[in-house]
Amino acid sequence: VTTLQDCLLCLCNLADLQLVLPFLKPAHWGQLLHSIQFYQLSLLSTNMPHIVITEFLEYHPGIAFLSINACRVIQGPCPLDGRTLPNLYNVSAPVGCIACLISNNPISHVMTCQFSKADSAPVCSFIPSLLMSTTNLTILQLEVSPTDYTLLDSLVRYIPALRALKLTEVNMPGSVTPTSPRQCWRDAKVWGRKLHHLPHLHDFALCTCLPFTQTPRNTNQEHTVIDLWGGWEMPHPSLW
Repeated sequence: VTTLQDCLLCLCNLADLQLVLPFLKPAHWGQLLHSIQFYQLSLLSTNMPHIVITEFLEYHPGIAFLSINACRVIQGPCPLDGRTLPNLYNVSAPVGCIACLISNNPISHVMTCQFSKADSAPVCSFIPSLLMSTTNLTILQLEVSPTDYTLLDSLVRYIPALRALKLTEVNMPGSVTPTSPRQCWRDAKVWGRKLHHLPHLHDFALCTCLPFTQTPRNTNQEHTVIDLWGGWEMPHPSLW
C-alpha cells in the first residue's frame, strides 16, 4: 500500500484514474488514499468501497465520468446518496447506486451493472425514477434479464427522449433460464414499432445469447428482423 501511495502522490495532475485492486481489504483503501489529491481528475473507474469513494469525492468535485463496482452496503442507502458533483454526466454503477446519484447531478449517460442477483431487482422501478429525477438522460445502457418482457414499454413511456440505447441480456446467478426466447423475437414487427416510439433514438444495440430468428443463423430471416426494427418510413435508429 505504501509503495502505491507514493506513486499516486507523484501524479497530482492526473486526469483519468483507473484504480482496481480486487485483493485490497476495505480497511486499507482509506490508508491508500489518505492525503491523495488529483487537481485535474475528471474520470474515476474503481472498485473501492462506496464509503471510501464518498470521502474521495470530497476532494475531487470535478469528476465527470464515474465507474464503480458493487456497493457492499447490505442495509440502507448507498453512501453516495445525496452526493453533488456539478460536472458528473456519465455513470456506470449498480442500479441502486445510480438512483442515488442521478437526482442531484446533471447525468445524461447511464450504464447499469449487475454484480449480484439483488442488483437486477430494482430495474423495473428504476426506469420511472429516472424520469422523475432528471430530464437530461439521453444515453442508456442496461443489463437486463431475458425474462423481462416489458422493459421496452417502460422506456417508451418514461424516457422517450433517449438517443442511444444498449440492452445486454444477462442471467444472474441463481436465476432460472427462460424456456422460450423473448417475445420480441416472436414478433419482430411489434418490437420495431416500439422502437419507433422512441422518436429521438439514433443508436440501438441488443446483446443476447438467444437466437432472434426462428431458424438460427438464417441470414435472410435476420435481415428481415433488422428491416422491421429499422426500416419504417420515419427516421429510424442505426443498429450497433
